[in-house]
Amino acid sequence: MQIWVDADGCPKAIKDILFRVAERTGITTTLVANQYLQTPPSRYIKCVF
Repeated sequence: MQIWVDADGCPKAIKDILFRVAERTGITTTLVANQYLQTPPSRYIKCVF
């Protein structure tokens, strides 16, 4: 399973929840954005521009 998120339209509070869930469950979460986003260092979280 993999989660894809439109990070430009997603509120910061929801992104924070997704970061915690990705770490806890080990589900790969990919943020798609048209600008740089600060993401925590994790092997489960990545950002695509």
